[in-house]
Amino acid sequence: MREIAVYNPYTNERIGEVAASTKEDVAKAFKKAKECMAPKDVYSRSKMLAEAAKLIKRKRGEFARLITSESGIAIKTALQEVQRSYTMALRCSEEAIRIGGEVVPLDTTANPKKERAIVIREPIGVLSIITPFNHPLNQVIVKLAPAIAAGNRSVIKPSGKVPLTPTMLMGELGELLPKGLANMVFGNPREIGNELITNPAVDMVSFTGSMRVGKQIAKKAGMVKLLLELGDTGPLIVLDDADIHKSAKAAAQGAFGNSGQRCTSVKRVIVADSIANEFSEELVNETLKLKVGDPSNPKTDVGTVINEDSAKSIERTVNLAVRHGASLLCGGKREGAQYWPTVLDHVRPTDKCVTEELFGPVAPIIRVKSAKEALRIANMNPYGLQAGVFTDSLKWAERLIDGLEFGTVVLNEGPGFRSENIPFGGVKGSGIGREGARWSILEMTREKTVVL
Repeated sequence: MREIAVYNPYTNERIGEVAASTKEDVAKAFKKAKECMAPKDVYSRSKMLAEAAKLIKRKRGEFARLITSESGIAIKTALQEVQRSYTMALRCSEEAIRIGGEVVPLDTTANPKKERAIVIREPIGVLSIITPFNHPLNQVIVKLAPAIAAGNRSVIKPSGKVPLTPTMLMGELGELLPKGLANMVFGNPREIGNELITNPAVDMVSFTGSMRVGKQIAKKAGMVKLLLELGDTGPLIVLDDADIHKSAKAAAQGAFGNSGQRCTSVKRVIVADSIANEFSEELVNETLKLKVGDPSNPKTDVGTVINEDSAKSIERTVNLAVRHGASLLCGGKREGAQYWPTVLDHVRPTDKCVTEELFGPVAPIIRVKSAKEALRIANMNPYGLQAGVFTDSLKWAERLIDGLEFGTVVLNEGPGFRSENIPFGGVKGSGIGREGARWSILEMTREKTVVL
């Protein structure tokens, strides 16, 4: 049996391992899921999720420490992730009992043959759930909880970079869930990826990851439903009438939180040229306040990125931007998997650090002469997940809301705003479908019409 070794990115110490699954193992997991009898009554599913939420809350410290150990994320950030996971499980427990159908009148013509129809929602079946490394607990909960709420069964393949947290979760849920309802596998995507997408038992694929892989999944999946969350190069637009202090603080929090490893991180700061000097100075001041270092220290703000290879890739991309004329205002330093929060100014809209999703603690500033130019630059990338806008102008707020090609626009805050009570998802290359407690449950059901 092959093992996947897990290392602490900060200490480089081996902290555990999980068994690598074969294609045969994945096929067996789908067979278990297919044969599992998920609870048909909503009450049982809601109760399961409520108990799961309590469990997550009770094990808050253990989950957070494990997240920090295997991902390098600061412990204060890991605790926030556990809280989000608890909230998502609880919301799905509540929403499970609210998802219903509707009665449709048919007497809308002169000679109706039938008077009404009922549209009901049924579970979609068996889900293939594939999650990335950046939120080891929440990325699983945000897909598994609504799948359970909707009455589905699942095979889950978390990232092999952070397998210990999902493994702990499944172990803790073992007494709550019927056998076969949620099955977990690990392995090299090149070896088991096709089985996760093309197994005959798969009724839906829910994937979070890169746009490149998402497009590959869409090509292979065939006639199954897709829920794809594929990242972003999230812009924060700061117009000349914005509160500079608040916008700079939001830029620092958005760019450096979770070590910049969020699909909704601030990845481009598009600033009006007339205030750019003052804004950049304020952003540097906010950045230098952050404590960088040991992720297990409760005072640390920014831990490591996922591994040294990722840190080196960030370093190369930043250095390339500087060679192309960008100004390095602070940061630009790397030690192992630790990359210091970095502010770049005078970045070109065509530089790699803003045209591709740079998954790290970097805040690139693009200067623009007008709000119209800011809108054009924000829309020029292939992504469209979330955007933030700072302005006191109602006129420009309305124009940007209408013109920005993004799934969500957040006013006077960064693009990283999240709530389990709103739909989450993008347009263009950022994906297909919507997550969020209620919206995920709806995505994971199908409609059946009964004509009376």
